[in-house]
Amino acid sequence: MIERNHKSLSISRQCKLLQVNRNLLQPKRDNISEDDKLIMREIDIIHLKAPFYGQRNIRWELAKVD
Repeated sequence: MIERNHKSLSISRQCKLLQVNRNLLQPKRDNISEDDKLIMREIDIIHLKAPFYGQRNIRWELAKVD
């Protein structure tokens, strides 16, 4: 495992020795806004009611919700 506070090896060096991409060490950030999450939730509800709807019908249903 990679130790962030290792005394003699930097994180870069540890990654190189273990052949691990250093980018994988960074935690994933949630870049989705609350507004987008709300819209996605509404789309899920519409899709569960009418799974045969395409994007146009889903867009019309979303317009009715507002």
